[in-house]
Amino acid sequence: MKCPHCGVTVHYRAEAVAIGEDVTGSDMVYWGRCPHCELIVAHWVTGLVGVEGGQLVVTEPTSKRLVLPPTADRPVPPEVPNNVADDYREAALTLSLSPKASAAISRRCLQNLIRQKTGEKKPTLEMEIDGIIEAKLVSSTLADQLHAVRQIGNFAAHPTKDTDTGSILDVEPGEAEWNLEILDGMFDEWYVQPAKALARRDAMNEKLTKAGKPTI
Repeated sequence: MKCPHCGVTVHYRAEAVAIGEDVTGSDMVYWGRCPHCELIVAHWVTGLVGVEGGQLVVTEPTSKRLVLPPTADRPVPPEVPNNVADDYREAALTLSLSPKASAAISRRCLQNLIRQKTGEKKPTLEMEIDGIIEAKLVSSTLADQLHAVRQIGNFAAHPTKDTDTGSILDVEPGEAEWNLEILDGMFDEWYVQPAKALARRDAMNEKLTKAGKPTI
């Protein structure tokens, strides 16, 4: 997962603490310490509880929200267009309060991002995702993740998710956060890395010019 404190992708084993249960299900807090910044991250999870590896776990989660830190601080690279960045920030801020709203905003952000990159508008978000994959506008790794977004988004069961990206609909556990992680990858591939490559080329051309050699 990406640490909401430092923004670094890390792996750690979360510990579960049972809180109690009511008519909505059992509540547990999963917490762990980020191995990079050493700050604690905690999620409140509700659902059906079972036993795995000798520990109580939520086997069928119905809701999950970030409780520590209270809001996720997910910085947006300065190279990302403002309208896309604004949607991303809003989706990140609403993640812990309403995963449904966050997922709707991040789907709209994804669609706007694709349309700005391709200059085309297609009838559905699914078709737009297929279009950038077929045109090889994303890496194979990101393409696989985009396919997963479609599956998690369950477009077949909820066609409105595909045709009206801003709709507030039920989301599968982890869908909202997964959408943001996909956007992180697309920001890096489409904006950050090209900007870095251009800066490196400009720096090299400056050196070549000073040396009286042809630029690249």
